Amino acid sequence: MVVQNKIQGRRTQAERRQSAKEALLQAAAELVAEQGVQRSSLADIGERAGYSRGLVNRHFGTKDALISELAALCQQSFIGSVKLPSEETGVEHVLRLADAYLGVYMSPEIYSRAFLVMWGEAFPGMAVEGEFAEADARAKSGIADCVKRGIADGSVQPGVDIDAFAAALLGMLRGIAGTSLVSPSEFDVKRMREQCHYFIEAALSSQS
Repeated sequence: MVVQNKIQGRRTQAERRQSAKEALLQAAAELVAEQGVQRSSLADIGERAGYSRGLVNRHFGTKDALISELAALCQQSFIGSVKLPSEETGVEHVLRLADAYLGVYMSPEIYSRAFLVMWGEAFPGMAVEGEFAEADARAKSGIADCVKRGIADGSVQPGVDIDAFAAALLGMLRGIAGTSLVSPSEFDVKRMREQCHYFIEAALSSQS
């Protein structure tokens, strides 16, 4: 449980506001990871962080605004974890991107789990719909760039429909996210990874 730490010495108002905001986002991430967006109320988030609901309202205004900021924070954390070595081929970059998404499902890090839950819940009408629509657009663009790199280096067959492949791969990864939430006991990351790699290599490889 997140609790307020006693701080030695005086802090500025800006420092106190930032500390409270970080605690509230951490509490929101924990609750979203545990029970989803819909069941996580502002009152619960404030209580988990050791603050009142009134403070949550003053910092974020609405639950949608808080969840939107949390979604952006989780996405930044995920994007920062993806590394694409320059010596690898385009196909290898696509495989690495898929592994990065699948790695979120195995990560014990609270923001990774919250990212997964929000991604699985990001449907029309949800608070995180806009944030994840933008994130999905960036993801498809990143996949497309890797495919173009592969065509240039010869690891991807030149006739690939780049945009369709990027949309299909992201849709598959999104579906896996939803499946992992609905039936976690039946979710086997290793087998999912093998099937994703098979799909990618069959669709892209110039050797297939």
